[in-house]
Amino acid sequence: MKQLVSEPLIATLALCLLFVSFLSGCAHYGGLTLESSDIVALNRQNEELEYVLGVGDKIAVKFFYKEKLNEEVTVRPDGKISLQLIGDVQAAGLTPDRLEEMITREYSGTNKTTGGTYAMNIGDKIAVKFFYKEKLNEEVTVRPDGKISLQLIGDVQAAGLTPDQMDSLLTEKFSEVMDSPEVAVIVMETRMPEVAVIVRDFAADKVYVGGAVARPGLIAINGMLRVLDAVIQRGGHLDTAEIKNVILIRYSGSSEPQTYSLNLKKIIRGEIPDVKLRPYDIVYLPRTSIAKVDLFVRQYFYNLLPNQVLFSFPYDLNPEVRVKD
Repeated sequence: MKQLVSEPLIATLALCLLFVSFLSGCAHYGGLTLESSDIVALNRQNEELEYVLGVGDKIAVKFFYKEKLNEEVTVRPDGKISLQLIGDVQAAGLTPDRLEEMITREYSGTNKTTGGTYAMNIGDKIAVKFFYKEKLNEEVTVRPDGKISLQLIGDVQAAGLTPDQMDSLLTEKFSEVMDSPEVAVIVMETRMPEVAVIVRDFAADKVYVGGAVARPGLIAINGMLRVLDAVIQRGGHLDTAEIKNVILIRYSGSSEPQTYSLNLKKIIRGEIPDVKLRPYDIVYLPRTSIAKVDLFVRQYFYNLLPNQVLFSFPYDLNPEVRVKD
């Protein structure tokens, strides 16, 4: 599989995620660990989980009736894609179905700029009526470029405007070629865009393992990968690792990352099952049991990261991080 985002970049982003997650929450880890029933439930969720788009994923956006709008784009490091007419759209952190809904809504023309009033969309059929100059009356369809063509004034932008806004625009345009035009715009027929989002190439199939392991770094998820597998692939844990208190940070499909504490020693002994990892999981092996996050940040992350770090990760890190027990 072609690698679309460099490993050093993703490693830095992963560390930033861990750092910001700790800063944004008030979590305490002492004694809070995942037990067998919790792990079984998490692993069952893996089987039901929809794929979530991530940085570097290559996706095709297909319009069934407007082929000129079709695009193949790659999710940028800021988590967004750019599309014709509507500009930047958040993609990372969304499922393909959720992204389809968002793109459909944006192209439908009902957005904040219109205050919730219907705005005309590509494919809509509209009537332009003149009260005293019937010969100028037209019934036109909004073209894929978002415009309509009218007598005397030529092309006019229509997509994204409400009928009232279009009335005002046409009155202004026709005032340049005639005296006192009185215009009405009537939406005769609307057509919602039909969009499909297809994932062409996956780039978010990695996890990060850090802390007291021999070789901290990224691991590709090829098939099933569990926490112990990941630790072993990075050279195993150091003697100084507190393996009874391993931290797992996970993006579970919402804008809020979730944080768990896991007893790796019980997993090694076979006393509890292992956790199956998902893309963008972070497994961190501390050197001591963590009781207070602020102390942990002062002792570890402030010394590890530079004073100024540009944080960029494909989902929102602002909400409070929760510890699942």
